[in-house]
Amino acid sequence: MSNQAFPAKINPRKWAEKGSSWTGDLPLSHFTRLVESLQGSAGVVKVSMEFGVDEERIRFVRGDLHTQVEMTCQRCLESVKLAVESDFSLGIVWHDEAAANLPSHYDPLIVSDEFVEMLPVLEDELIISLPLVPLHEDCEVKTEYGEAVEEVLDERPASNPFDVLTQLKLKK
Repeated sequence: MSNQAFPAKINPRKWAEKGSSWTGDLPLSHFTRLVESLQGSAGVVKVSMEFGVDEERIRFVRGDLHTQVEMTCQRCLESVKLAVESDFSLGIVWHDEAAANLPSHYDPLIVSDEFVEMLPVLEDELIISLPLVPLHEDCEVKTEYGEAVEEVLDERPASNPFDVLTQLKLKK
């Protein structure tokens, strides 16, 4: 099932039993929750998914996602382009108890119904792959007015807050 239209809903257990896969490009604008953290929705997400059953009879979906996004640099507040990549390996389970028994190399994909929408699943993988603090490799901090930050040192000696008590003691 490669390079066909992205299916809105799939039966992941059947896809795993058949050993199906899907590879293609999806518009970044389809990932609405992700776009809320970005400066724009232009671009595509390269998607590659492979379904199967491993030697322990665990149904899985493995894949990778690649895209380029534009975010706000938290140091200079200018636009920064970042590559976002995610490799995922999800074990398909019915409920939380089964998810707790998955081997550590699988993250759970809880599918309590027959069908699942894969777009939100892929979107979750991209969201957790975003940097917590997007930054340019090399930029300057800007002040409110675009001036360089200068540190002004006070040349007066620091006053002792207990000098007042000393003066009171002398008056007695």
